[in-house]
Amino acid sequence: MEVRRYRESDRKALGQVLSLAFGASQAEGEEHFDPEKNRRLDLEQVYVVEEDGKPRATATVLPLEVFVDGEPAPMGGVAAVATHPAYRRKRYAGTLMRALLADLRQGGVRLSMLDPFNHAFYRAHGYELAAEALRYTLKPTELSTSPEQRHVRAYRGEDLPRMTELNEAEAARHPICVRRGEGHWRQFESLDGSEGRETAVYSRDGVVEGYLLYRQKEGRDETSRTLGVTELVAETLRARAGLLSFAAAYDPEDWRVDYAVPPGEPLHPYLESSHVEAKVRPGMMLRLVDVEGAIAPRASRWSWRSPTRGSRRMPGSTRSARAV
Repeated sequence: MEVRRYRESDRKALGQVLSLAFGASQAEGEEHFDPEKNRRLDLEQVYVVEEDGKPRATATVLPLEVFVDGEPAPMGGVAAVATHPAYRRKRYAGTLMRALLADLRQGGVRLSMLDPFNHAFYRAHGYELAAEALRYTLKPTELSTSPEQRHVRAYRGEDLPRMTELNEAEAARHPICVRRGEGHWRQFESLDGSEGRETAVYSRDGVVEGYLLYRQKEGRDETSRTLGVTELVAETLRARAGLLSFAAAYDPEDWRVDYAVPPGEPLHPYLESSHVEAKVRPGMMLRLVDVEGAIAPRASRWSWRSPTRGSRRMPGSTRSARAV
C-alpha cells in the first residue's frame, strides 16, 4: 500500500471509486477531479491510496475559509473520502485521514470541517458535531402569506455581488460558518436555474434585501412534489416575510416545503400554527487541527471577570458553536 498525491492518470479509476462509493455516475465521479468543473478543488490536496498499482481509496481537502466569531480563518474542508467497496475494512480511509491532518497541521491550517457519513468514524479522528439543524416539512398553507411577496422576483446576474454581501454578513454573525466564494456560488448553487435549482430575491427600491435558494423535486406522483429551501437570507423582516410568502404560494394539494434552520432560529414565529412536523438533524463536524494555534490569536481578547458568588467564567462562554 502506498499513500500519495493525485496524478492525472488517476481520474478514471478514482471516478469509479466515487461512483461505487456514493452511487453517482462515472461522469459525476470524474467531475470531482476536474478543476474546471469543481472550482474549489486543488489537485495538490487530493490524496490516494494505491495498491497493486491501482488507486483504491481517496480523500480531498478543499482549501476553504470560515468565519470564526466574525473573522475569516483558513479551514481544510474534507470531502470525497471514499474506498472501493472491494477494498474496505483495510483502514485505507483512516490512513488517508491521518495523512491529510498531518499536512494541514504542517501547513498552518488550524481548523477542519466535514459532512460525515459516519459520526463514529470521524470522532475517532478527533472530529465532533458542531452544528445541528431543525428541519421542517410543511404544507405551503402552514406558512404565512404577506403582501411583501410583490417585491419578490427571479434572480438576475447583476444580483450576485449583493447576494454575496448579504451571505457574508449573515455568516459573520454566527460563531462558525463557512465562507462562500463566487466560484462556489456559480457552480454549486446553479443560480441560472439549471438542474431544477432556482433563486428568488426580495428587491425593494432597486436594493436586494434578501434571497431564497430552492429546488423543486418531483415525487413518485404529482401530489408528492417538494419545494426544497436550501437557504434563506434576509437583511430585513419584510424581506423574510416576502420570501416565506413566496413558498406559501405553492399549491398545498401537490407540494410540500422542506426547510432546515439553525435550532436557535426556529421557523415557528412565522407559521400560522406551531403544530407542524420538525426534526433535529445533525450537521457538520469540526476538528481543531492545531489546538494551541487556534486558541492563541483569541487569548489576548479574553479576560476573567471577578468571581461572583464563588463562580468564575469567561465572557461569552455560554455561546454555542455551530456551523451554518
